[in-house]
Amino acid sequence: MDYNLFLDAGVILDVVLQREEFYQNSYSLFKMAEDQTILLYTSTTVIMNVQYLGCKFIGKNNAIEGTKYLLNFFEIVDCNKKILQKAYNSKARDIEDAVQYFTAIHSEIVSNFISRNIKDYKEIEEKTLPILTPTQFLKYFKQNS
Repeated sequence: MDYNLFLDAGVILDVVLQREEFYQNSYSLFKMAEDQTILLYTSTTVIMNVQYLGCKFIGKNNAIEGTKYLLNFFEIVDCNKKILQKAYNSKARDIEDAVQYFTAIHSEIVSNFISRNIKDYKEIEEKTLPILTPTQFLKYFKQNS
Protein backbone atom coordinates (compact mmCIF):
# COMPACT_ATOMS: atom_id res chain seq x y z
CA MET A 1 0.00 0.00 0.00
CA ASP A 2 1.60 3.23 -1.16
CA TYR A 3 -0.82 5.74 0.30
CA ASN A 4 -0.35 6.60 3.95
CA LEU A 5 -2.47 9.65 4.67
CA PHE A 6 -2.33 11.90 7.71
CA LEU A 7 -5.76 13.45 8.26
CA ASP A 8 -6.10 16.73 10.06
CA ALA A 9 -9.00 17.52 12.38
CA GLY A 10 -11.12 19.29 9.78
CA VAL A 11 -11.30 16.24 7.53
CA ILE A 12 -12.26 13.97 10.42
CA LEU A 13 -14.82 16.50 11.65
CA ASP A 14 -16.40 16.49 8.19
CA VAL A 15 -17.31 12.87 8.86
CA VAL A 16 -18.11 13.11 12.58
CA LEU A 17 -20.33 16.16 12.10
CA GLN A 18 -21.56 15.01 8.67
CA ARG A 19 -20.83 18.42 7.17
CA GLU A 20 -22.91 18.26 4.02
CA GLU A 21 -20.61 20.05 1.60
CA PHE A 22 -17.50 18.05 2.58
CA TYR A 23 -18.82 14.77 3.98
CA GLN A 24 -18.75 12.60 0.85
CA ASN A 25 -15.10 13.16 -0.12
CA SER A 26 -13.87 12.93 3.46
CA TYR A 27 -15.95 9.81 4.06
CA SER A 28 -14.51 8.28 0.88
CA LEU A 29 -11.09 8.24 2.55
CA PHE A 30 -12.48 6.15 5.39
CA LYS A 31 -14.09 3.76 2.91
CA MET A 32 -10.76 3.39 1.12
CA ALA A 33 -9.10 2.63 4.46
CA GLU A 34 -11.79 0.08 5.24
CA ASP A 35 -11.11 -1.53 1.85
CA GLN A 36 -7.37 -1.45 2.70
CA THR A 37 -6.61 0.72 -0.32
CA ILE A 38 -4.97 3.36 1.88
CA LEU A 39 -3.78 3.67 5.49
CA LEU A 40 -4.89 6.53 7.68
CA TYR A 41 -2.82 8.28 10.31
CA THR A 42 -3.48 11.12 12.68
CA SER A 43 -2.25 12.34 16.04
CA THR A 44 -3.51 12.21 19.58
CA THR A 45 -3.96 15.97 19.45
CA VAL A 46 -6.21 15.73 16.40
CA ILE A 47 -8.33 13.03 18.04
CA MET A 48 -8.72 15.13 21.20
CA ASN A 49 -9.64 18.22 19.16
CA VAL A 50 -12.21 16.22 17.20
CA GLN A 51 -13.79 14.93 20.38
CA TYR A 52 -13.79 18.38 21.99
CA LEU A 53 -15.45 20.03 19.00
CA GLY A 54 -17.76 17.08 18.52
CA CYS A 55 -19.01 17.49 22.10
CA LYS A 56 -19.92 21.10 21.35
CA PHE A 57 -21.83 20.30 18.16
CA ILE A 58 -23.34 16.82 18.57
CA GLY A 59 -23.20 16.24 22.31
CA LYS A 60 -20.75 14.41 24.52
CA ASN A 61 -22.08 10.86 24.07
CA ASN A 62 -22.33 11.12 20.27
CA ALA A 63 -18.86 12.66 20.05
CA ILE A 64 -17.30 9.95 22.19
CA GLU A 65 -19.03 7.13 20.30
CA GLY A 66 -18.15 8.66 16.92
CA THR A 67 -14.55 9.17 17.91
CA LYS A 68 -14.25 5.64 19.34
CA TYR A 69 -15.57 4.24 16.07
CA LEU A 70 -13.24 6.33 13.91
CA LEU A 71 -10.22 5.25 15.97
CA ASN A 72 -10.59 1.86 14.28
CA PHE A 73 -9.42 3.45 11.03
CA PHE A 74 -6.27 5.15 12.31
CA GLU A 75 -2.73 4.55 13.32
CA ILE A 76 -1.67 7.26 15.76
CA VAL A 77 1.57 9.20 15.40
CA ASP A 78 2.66 11.58 18.09
CA CYS A 79 4.87 14.57 18.40
CA ASN A 80 7.69 15.30 20.77
CA LYS A 81 9.52 18.34 22.08
CA LYS A 82 11.65 18.63 18.93
CA ILE A 83 8.55 18.76 16.73
CA LEU A 84 6.92 21.36 18.98
CA GLN A 85 10.04 23.53 18.84
CA LYS A 86 10.13 23.23 15.06
CA ALA A 87 6.48 24.31 14.83
CA TYR A 88 6.94 27.24 17.20
CA ASN A 89 10.04 28.37 15.31
CA SER A 90 8.36 28.14 11.92
CA LYS A 91 6.69 31.00 10.12
CA ALA A 92 3.34 29.25 10.25
CA ARG A 93 0.33 31.38 11.08
CA ASP A 94 -1.35 28.56 12.98
CA ILE A 95 0.93 26.71 15.38
CA GLU A 96 -1.52 23.82 15.76
CA ASP A 97 -1.42 23.23 11.99
CA ALA A 98 2.37 23.38 12.03
CA VAL A 99 2.53 20.85 14.87
CA GLN A 100 0.33 18.44 12.91
CA TYR A 101 2.30 18.88 9.69
CA PHE A 102 5.68 18.38 11.36
CA THR A 103 4.28 15.41 13.30
CA ALA A 104 3.27 13.82 10.00
CA ILE A 105 6.71 14.46 8.49
CA HIS A 106 8.45 13.10 11.58
CA SER A 107 6.55 9.82 11.33
CA GLU A 108 8.54 9.03 8.14
CA ILE A 109 5.72 6.77 6.96
CA VAL A 110 3.09 9.32 5.92
CA SER A 111 3.00 10.00 2.17
CA ASN A 112 0.37 12.76 2.04
CA PHE A 113 -1.04 15.32 4.43
CA ILE A 114 -4.79 15.75 3.96
CA SER A 115 -6.50 18.99 4.96
CA ARG A 116 -9.30 21.11 3.56
CA ASN A 117 -7.40 24.25 4.59
CA ILE A 118 -4.25 23.89 2.51
CA LYS A 119 -3.80 27.66 2.43
CA ASP A 120 -3.01 27.51 6.15
CA TYR A 121 0.19 25.63 5.32
CA LYS A 122 1.62 28.09 2.76
CA GLU A 123 3.94 29.70 5.28
CA ILE A 124 5.54 26.47 6.42
CA GLU A 125 9.05 26.51 5.03
CA GLU A 126 9.77 22.78 5.02
CA LYS A 127 7.20 21.34 2.64
CA THR A 128 8.52 17.87 2.05
CA LEU A 129 5.10 16.25 2.35
CA PRO A 130 2.38 16.93 -0.24
CA ILE A 131 -0.61 18.77 1.21
CA LEU A 132 -3.89 17.91 -0.52
CA THR A 133 -7.58 18.32 0.10
CA PRO A 134 -9.66 15.13 0.17
CA THR A 135 -11.00 16.06 -3.28
CA GLN A 136 -7.50 16.58 -4.67
CA PHE A 137 -6.28 13.28 -3.23
CA LEU A 138 -9.24 11.34 -4.64
CA LYS A 139 -8.62 12.83 -8.08
CA TYR A 140 -4.89 12.07 -7.84
CA PHE A 141 -5.62 8.51 -6.69
CA LYS A 142 -8.05 7.92 -9.55
CA GLN A 143 -5.51 9.15 -12.11
CA ASN A 144 -2.64 7.08 -10.69
CA SER A 145 -4.28 3.78 -9.83
